[in-house]
Amino acid sequence: MAEEKKKEDLNYQFVSLVFSLQQAAMVQLGKIANPATGKM
Repeated sequence: MAEEKKKEDLNYQFVSLVFSLQQAAMVQLGKIANPATGKM
């Protein structure tokens, strides 16, 4: 049971990392506004 919880937590952390990197890439490419400055 605890092992399943650990795997689930790691899965959520990985998905969070992927979304974070995707957001950063889109900002760098100028596809979305920078959330800190509001500029493209």
